[in-house]
Amino acid sequence: MPEWSPGSFAPPPASTQVRWRTPSRYLTLLSERSACQQHLLDLCELLNLPKPAEVDPKGQWYTFEKGVETTEGGKGFADVWQQGKFGWEYMGKHKDLKAAYQHRRQRQGRPARLSRLLKSLFDSMARGEPYGPEDILHFNGGLFADSDTVDLTRDEINELKDAALCDWSSVEPTIFGTLFERTLDPSKRAQIGAHFTSREDIETVLRPVLLEPLRREWAATRTKADVLWEKVQSETKKAGKRRGDTKARKDFERCLEESLDRLAHVTVLDPACGSGNFLYVAITLLLGLEKEVLTYAADHGFARFPMVRPTQLRGLEINPYAHQLAQIVIWIGYLQWMYFRENKSVRNRKTKSTAWW
Repeated sequence: MPEWSPGSFAPPPASTQVRWRTPSRYLTLLSERSACQQHLLDLCELLNLPKPAEVDPKGQWYTFEKGVETTEGGKGFADVWQQGKFGWEYMGKHKDLKAAYQHRRQRQGRPARLSRLLKSLFDSMARGEPYGPEDILHFNGGLFADSDTVDLTRDEINELKDAALCDWSSVEPTIFGTLFERTLDPSKRAQIGAHFTSREDIETVLRPVLLEPLRREWAATRTKADVLWEKVQSETKKAGKRRGDTKARKDFERCLEESLDRLAHVTVLDPACGSGNFLYVAITLLLGLEKEVLTYAADHGFARFPMVRPTQLRGLEINPYAHQLAQIVIWIGYLQWMYFRENKSVRNRKTKSTAWW
Protein backbone atom coordinates (compact mmCIF):
# COMPACT_ATOMS: atom_id res chain seq x y z
CA MET A 1 0.00 0.00 0.00
CA PRO A 2 1.48 3.43 -0.92
CA GLU A 3 2.84 5.56 1.89
CA TRP A 4 0.93 8.76 2.57
CA SER A 5 2.80 12.03 2.15
CA PRO A 6 1.65 15.64 2.67
CA GLY A 7 1.84 16.27 -1.05
CA SER A 8 -0.72 13.53 -1.71
CA PHE A 9 -3.42 15.26 0.36
CA ALA A 10 -6.33 16.60 -1.64
CA PRO A 11 -9.32 18.65 -0.42
CA PRO A 12 -12.26 16.31 0.20
CA PRO A 13 -15.12 16.40 -2.31
CA ALA A 14 -18.12 18.52 -1.37
CA SER A 15 -20.26 15.40 -0.84
CA THR A 16 -17.74 14.04 1.68
CA GLN A 17 -17.65 17.35 3.54
CA VAL A 18 -21.42 17.31 3.86
CA ARG A 19 -21.45 13.70 5.11
CA TRP A 20 -18.91 14.17 7.87
CA ARG A 21 -19.56 17.78 8.89
CA THR A 22 -22.26 16.45 11.20
CA PRO A 23 -21.25 12.80 11.62
CA SER A 24 -23.70 11.98 14.40
CA ARG A 25 -26.60 12.95 12.17
CA TYR A 26 -25.11 11.03 9.25
CA LEU A 27 -24.42 7.91 11.29
CA THR A 28 -28.04 7.65 12.41
CA LEU A 29 -28.93 6.98 8.75
CA LEU A 30 -26.49 4.08 8.34
CA SER A 31 -25.86 0.78 9.99
CA GLU A 32 -22.62 0.36 11.88
CA ARG A 33 -21.18 -1.76 9.04
CA SER A 34 -22.18 0.69 6.30
CA ALA A 35 -20.86 3.68 8.23
CA CYS A 36 -17.53 1.96 8.84
CA GLN A 37 -17.00 1.03 5.21
CA GLN A 38 -18.10 4.42 3.89
CA HIS A 39 -15.84 6.16 6.39
CA LEU A 40 -12.78 4.20 5.23
CA LEU A 41 -13.60 4.72 1.55
CA ASP A 42 -13.89 8.47 2.15
CA LEU A 43 -10.56 8.49 3.99
CA CYS A 44 -8.94 6.67 1.06
CA GLU A 45 -10.23 9.34 -1.30
CA LEU A 46 -9.16 12.12 1.05
CA LEU A 47 -5.60 10.76 1.41
CA ASN A 48 -5.35 9.58 -2.19
CA LEU A 49 -4.83 5.95 -1.13
CA PRO A 50 -6.13 2.83 -2.89
CA LYS A 51 -9.29 1.22 -1.58
CA PRO A 52 -9.33 -2.43 -0.43
CA ALA A 53 -11.07 -3.85 -3.49
CA GLU A 54 -8.72 -1.96 -5.82
CA VAL A 55 -5.53 -3.56 -4.52
CA ASP A 56 -6.84 -6.83 -3.08
CA PRO A 57 -9.98 -7.99 -4.95
CA LYS A 58 -9.85 -11.41 -3.28
CA GLY A 59 -9.66 -9.96 0.24
CA GLN A 60 -6.56 -11.92 1.18
CA TRP A 61 -4.57 -9.17 2.92
CA TYR A 62 -6.68 -5.96 2.89
CA THR A 63 -10.41 -6.22 3.30
CA PHE A 64 -13.61 -5.43 5.17
CA GLU A 65 -15.21 -7.93 7.55
CA LYS A 66 -12.18 -10.15 8.13
CA GLY A 67 -13.12 -13.30 10.02
CA VAL A 68 -11.07 -13.81 13.20
CA GLU A 69 -10.95 -16.10 16.21
CA THR A 70 -10.83 -14.71 19.75
CA THR A 71 -8.58 -15.95 22.52
CA GLU A 72 -11.65 -17.45 24.16
CA GLY A 73 -12.24 -19.60 21.07
CA GLY A 74 -15.15 -17.54 19.74
CA LYS A 75 -15.63 -16.19 16.24
CA GLY A 76 -15.80 -12.56 15.17
CA PHE A 77 -14.92 -10.01 12.53
CA ALA A 78 -12.51 -7.12 12.19
CA ASP A 79 -14.40 -4.30 10.49
CA VAL A 80 -11.32 -3.38 8.41
CA TRP A 81 -8.09 -5.36 8.29
CA GLN A 82 -4.78 -5.03 6.51
CA GLN A 83 -2.21 -7.76 7.09
CA GLY A 84 0.79 -6.57 9.08
CA LYS A 85 -0.63 -3.02 9.31
CA PHE A 86 -3.81 -2.51 11.29
CA GLY A 87 -7.19 -3.80 12.38
CA TRP A 88 -10.11 -1.35 12.64
CA GLU A 89 -12.93 -1.88 15.12
CA TYR A 90 -15.81 0.50 14.41
CA MET A 91 -18.46 1.24 17.01
CA GLY A 92 -21.89 2.69 16.43
CA LYS A 93 -23.53 5.48 18.35
CA HIS A 94 -23.62 5.06 22.15
CA LYS A 95 -21.31 2.00 21.96
CA ASP A 96 -18.44 1.50 24.45
CA LEU A 97 -15.00 2.17 22.91
CA LYS A 98 -13.30 0.47 25.86
CA ALA A 99 -15.24 -2.68 25.07
CA ALA A 100 -14.12 -2.35 21.45
CA TYR A 101 -10.49 -2.09 22.57
CA GLN A 102 -10.84 -5.21 24.69
CA HIS A 103 -12.48 -6.95 21.76
CA ARG A 104 -9.51 -6.00 19.61
CA ARG A 105 -7.02 -7.31 22.19
CA GLN A 106 -8.87 -10.61 22.26
CA ARG A 107 -8.46 -10.87 18.49
CA GLN A 108 -4.77 -10.13 18.69
CA GLY A 109 -4.25 -13.32 20.63
CA ARG A 110 -1.85 -14.18 23.42
CA PRO A 111 1.41 -16.14 23.53
CA ALA A 112 -0.25 -19.11 25.22
CA ARG A 113 -2.91 -19.24 22.52
CA LEU A 114 -0.28 -19.13 19.79
CA SER A 115 1.51 -22.06 21.42
CA ARG A 116 -1.71 -24.08 21.38
CA LEU A 117 -2.31 -23.25 17.73
CA LEU A 118 1.26 -24.13 16.75
CA LYS A 119 1.06 -27.41 18.62
CA SER A 120 -2.11 -28.24 16.73
CA LEU A 121 -0.44 -27.27 13.44
CA PHE A 122 2.61 -29.43 14.16
CA ASP A 123 0.33 -32.36 15.00
CA SER A 124 -1.41 -31.91 11.65
CA MET A 125 1.94 -31.76 9.86
CA ALA A 126 3.09 -34.96 11.55
CA ARG A 127 -0.03 -36.89 10.54
CA GLY A 128 -1.14 -35.13 7.38
CA GLU A 129 -4.50 -33.95 8.72
CA PRO A 130 -6.66 -30.86 8.16
CA TYR A 131 -5.80 -27.73 10.13
CA GLY A 132 -8.88 -25.55 10.28
CA PRO A 133 -10.07 -25.11 6.66
CA GLU A 134 -6.66 -26.07 5.22
CA ASP A 135 -5.56 -29.55 4.16
CA ILE A 136 -2.05 -30.13 5.54
CA LEU A 137 0.17 -32.65 3.79
CA HIS A 138 2.17 -35.20 5.78
CA PHE A 139 5.69 -34.05 6.70
CA ASN A 140 7.76 -37.21 6.90
CA GLY A 141 11.18 -37.58 8.50
CA GLY A 142 9.99 -37.25 12.08
CA LEU A 143 10.88 -33.59 12.61
CA PHE A 144 7.32 -32.79 13.72
CA ALA A 145 6.70 -36.06 15.56
CA ASP A 146 7.30 -34.05 18.74
CA SER A 147 4.85 -31.16 18.70
CA ASP A 148 6.25 -29.41 21.78
CA THR A 149 6.33 -25.61 21.46
CA VAL A 150 8.00 -22.70 23.21
CA ASP A 151 5.90 -19.83 24.56
CA LEU A 152 6.95 -16.66 22.78
CA THR A 153 6.77 -13.09 24.05
CA ARG A 154 4.67 -10.53 22.18
CA ASP A 155 7.82 -9.01 20.65
CA GLU A 156 8.95 -12.45 19.47
CA ILE A 157 5.50 -13.09 17.99
CA ASN A 158 5.74 -9.84 16.04
CA GLU A 159 9.16 -10.85 14.75
CA LEU A 160 7.73 -14.22 13.72
CA LYS A 161 4.91 -12.47 11.87
CA ASP A 162 7.40 -10.27 10.01
CA ALA A 163 9.45 -13.32 9.07
CA ALA A 164 6.32 -15.07 7.79
CA LEU A 165 5.81 -12.28 5.26
CA CYS A 166 9.18 -13.02 3.61
CA ASP A 167 9.70 -15.29 0.61
CA TRP A 168 11.50 -18.36 1.97
CA SER A 169 11.39 -20.39 -1.26
CA SER A 170 15.02 -19.54 -2.06
CA VAL A 171 16.45 -19.87 1.44
CA GLU A 172 19.99 -21.27 1.52
CA PRO A 173 19.59 -24.66 3.29
CA THR A 174 23.02 -24.48 4.92
CA ILE A 175 21.75 -21.66 7.15
CA PHE A 176 20.09 -24.33 9.28
CA GLY A 177 23.53 -25.61 10.20
CA THR A 178 24.43 -22.22 11.62
CA LEU A 179 21.17 -22.07 13.57
CA PHE A 180 21.72 -25.57 14.95
CA GLU A 181 25.26 -24.72 16.07
CA ARG A 182 23.97 -21.70 17.98
CA THR A 183 21.55 -23.87 19.96
CA LEU A 184 24.43 -25.92 21.39
CA ASP A 185 26.31 -25.24 24.57
CA PRO A 186 29.51 -23.47 23.39
CA SER A 187 31.58 -25.54 25.84
CA LYS A 188 30.37 -28.76 24.18
CA ARG A 189 30.72 -27.79 20.52
CA ALA A 190 34.40 -28.73 20.36
CA GLN A 191 33.76 -32.04 22.12
CA ILE A 192 31.37 -33.25 19.44
CA GLY A 193 32.97 -31.37 16.53
CA ALA A 194 29.85 -29.28 15.87
CA HIS A 195 31.22 -26.45 13.79
CA PHE A 196 29.72 -24.89 10.68
CA THR A 197 31.67 -25.79 7.53
CA SER A 198 31.33 -23.44 4.56
CA ARG A 199 30.36 -24.67 1.10
CA GLU A 200 33.81 -23.68 -0.20
CA ASP A 201 35.52 -25.90 2.37
CA ILE A 202 33.14 -28.78 1.70
CA GLU A 203 33.75 -28.57 -2.05
CA THR A 204 37.50 -28.66 -1.40
CA VAL A 205 36.94 -32.25 -0.24
CA LEU A 206 34.07 -33.30 -2.49
CA ARG A 207 35.33 -32.09 -5.84
CA PRO A 208 38.51 -34.23 -6.03
CA VAL A 209 36.95 -37.21 -4.22
CA LEU A 210 33.43 -37.30 -5.71
CA LEU A 211 32.91 -34.95 -8.63
CA GLU A 212 36.15 -35.06 -10.65
CA PRO A 213 36.24 -38.86 -11.05
CA LEU A 214 32.62 -38.81 -12.24
CA ARG A 215 33.31 -35.88 -14.54
CA ARG A 216 36.22 -37.77 -16.14
CA GLU A 217 33.89 -40.72 -16.72
CA TRP A 218 31.32 -38.41 -18.34
CA ALA A 219 33.98 -36.80 -20.55
CA ALA A 220 34.95 -40.22 -21.87
CA THR A 221 31.30 -41.16 -22.38
CA ARG A 222 30.59 -37.91 -24.21
CA THR A 223 33.52 -38.46 -26.56
CA LYS A 224 32.13 -41.91 -27.35
CA ALA A 225 28.63 -40.46 -27.76
CA ASP A 226 29.88 -37.78 -30.18
CA VAL A 227 31.35 -40.49 -32.42
CA LEU A 228 28.14 -42.52 -32.24
CA TRP A 229 26.08 -39.44 -33.06
CA GLU A 230 28.00 -38.92 -36.29
CA LYS A 231 27.19 -42.53 -37.20
CA VAL A 232 23.52 -41.93 -36.33
CA GLN A 233 23.32 -39.00 -38.73
CA SER A 234 25.18 -40.85 -41.45
CA GLU A 235 23.11 -44.06 -41.21
CA THR A 236 19.84 -42.18 -41.01
CA LYS A 237 20.70 -40.12 -44.07
CA LYS A 238 21.77 -43.15 -46.11
CA ALA A 239 18.99 -45.52 -45.15
CA GLY A 240 16.24 -42.93 -44.81
CA LYS A 241 15.14 -44.60 -41.62
CA ARG A 242 13.18 -42.95 -38.90
CA ARG A 243 14.84 -41.86 -35.67
CA GLY A 244 15.43 -44.80 -33.35
CA ASP A 245 15.54 -47.48 -36.04
CA THR A 246 19.30 -47.57 -36.59
CA LYS A 247 21.84 -49.59 -34.63
CA ALA A 248 23.97 -46.48 -34.09
CA ARG A 249 21.00 -44.71 -32.56
CA LYS A 250 20.39 -47.54 -30.11
CA ASP A 251 24.08 -47.61 -29.19
CA PHE A 252 24.04 -43.84 -28.68
CA GLU A 253 21.05 -43.95 -26.36
CA ARG A 254 22.45 -46.93 -24.45
CA CYS A 255 25.67 -44.98 -23.91
CA LEU A 256 23.78 -42.08 -22.31
CA GLU A 257 21.54 -44.42 -20.31
CA GLU A 258 24.59 -46.01 -18.72
CA SER A 259 26.00 -42.61 -17.77
CA LEU A 260 22.75 -41.50 -16.15
CA ASP A 261 22.40 -44.85 -14.39
CA ARG A 262 25.91 -44.49 -13.03
CA LEU A 263 25.09 -41.10 -11.44
CA ALA A 264 21.83 -42.47 -10.03
CA HIS A 265 23.68 -45.23 -8.13
CA VAL A 266 26.45 -43.19 -6.51
CA THR A 267 26.18 -43.40 -2.72
CA VAL A 268 27.67 -40.77 -0.42
CA LEU A 269 28.23 -41.41 3.30
CA ASP A 270 28.98 -38.80 5.95
CA PRO A 271 29.75 -40.63 9.23
CA ALA A 272 29.24 -37.46 11.30
CA CYS A 273 26.67 -35.57 9.24
CA GLY A 274 25.57 -32.93 11.77
CA SER A 275 22.88 -30.80 10.11
CA GLY A 276 23.62 -32.27 6.67
CA ASN A 277 25.60 -29.53 4.92
CA PHE A 278 28.19 -31.97 3.54
CA LEU A 279 25.50 -34.22 2.09
CA TYR A 280 23.54 -31.24 0.76
CA VAL A 281 26.55 -30.01 -1.21
CA ALA A 282 27.21 -33.57 -2.42
CA ILE A 283 23.76 -33.94 -3.95
CA THR A 284 23.90 -30.52 -5.62
CA LEU A 285 27.18 -31.54 -7.28
CA LEU A 286 25.61 -34.79 -8.48
CA LEU A 287 22.55 -32.94 -9.75
CA GLY A 288 24.74 -30.45 -11.56
CA LEU A 289 26.62 -33.16 -13.42
CA GLU A 290 23.41 -35.03 -14.17
CA LYS A 291 22.00 -31.84 -15.63
CA GLU A 292 24.92 -31.68 -18.07
CA VAL A 293 24.15 -35.23 -19.23
CA LEU A 294 20.41 -34.52 -19.53
CA THR A 295 21.05 -31.32 -21.45
CA TYR A 296 23.37 -33.12 -23.89
CA ALA A 297 20.78 -35.87 -24.31
CA ALA A 298 17.94 -33.38 -24.87
CA ASP A 299 19.98 -31.53 -27.50
CA HIS A 300 20.22 -34.84 -29.39
CA GLY A 301 16.54 -35.70 -29.13
CA PHE A 302 16.89 -38.14 -26.23
CA ALA A 303 14.54 -37.19 -23.38
CA ARG A 304 14.95 -38.68 -19.92
CA PHE A 305 13.82 -37.87 -16.39
CA PRO A 306 16.46 -37.00 -13.76
CA MET A 307 17.21 -39.95 -11.51
CA VAL A 308 19.55 -38.57 -8.82
CA ARG A 309 17.67 -38.65 -5.50
CA PRO A 310 18.29 -37.84 -1.82
CA THR A 311 17.95 -41.58 -1.13
CA GLN A 312 21.54 -41.93 -2.43
CA LEU A 313 22.82 -40.13 0.67
CA ARG A 314 23.69 -41.72 4.00
CA GLY A 315 24.43 -39.94 7.26
CA LEU A 316 25.33 -40.98 10.81
CA GLU A 317 24.74 -38.59 13.70
CA ILE A 318 24.51 -39.04 17.50
CA ASN A 319 22.30 -35.96 17.98
CA PRO A 320 18.69 -36.94 17.06
CA TYR A 321 17.63 -33.36 16.34
CA ALA A 322 20.61 -32.78 14.04
CA HIS A 323 19.79 -36.02 12.24
CA GLN A 324 16.22 -34.87 11.58
CA LEU A 325 17.44 -31.43 10.56
CA ALA A 326 19.86 -32.98 8.07
CA GLN A 327 16.96 -34.68 6.28
CA ILE A 328 15.10 -31.38 6.02
CA VAL A 329 18.20 -29.56 4.71
CA ILE A 330 18.79 -32.18 2.02
CA TRP A 331 15.17 -32.28 0.87
CA ILE A 332 14.85 -28.50 0.78
CA GLY A 333 18.02 -28.28 -1.31
CA TYR A 334 16.86 -31.05 -3.63
CA LEU A 335 13.41 -29.55 -4.19
CA GLN A 336 14.87 -26.09 -4.78
CA TRP A 337 17.19 -27.52 -7.41
CA MET A 338 14.40 -29.37 -9.18
CA TYR A 339 12.12 -26.34 -9.24
CA PHE A 340 14.45 -23.43 -9.86
CA ARG A 341 16.97 -25.12 -12.16
CA GLU A 342 15.76 -28.29 -13.84
CA ASN A 343 12.19 -27.11 -14.14
CA LYS A 344 13.28 -23.97 -16.00
CA SER A 345 15.88 -25.45 -18.34
CA VAL A 346 15.51 -29.04 -19.53
CA ARG A 347 11.72 -28.85 -19.36
CA ASN A 348 11.52 -25.97 -21.83
CA ARG A 349 13.83 -27.35 -24.51
CA LYS A 350 12.64 -28.04 -28.06
CA THR A 351 12.20 -31.72 -27.30
CA LYS A 352 9.42 -30.82 -24.87
CA SER A 353 10.93 -33.22 -22.35
CA THR A 354 10.30 -32.54 -18.69
CA ALA A 355 12.71 -32.75 -15.79
CA TRP A 356 10.02 -32.58 -13.11
CA TRP A 357 9.44 -35.67 -11.02
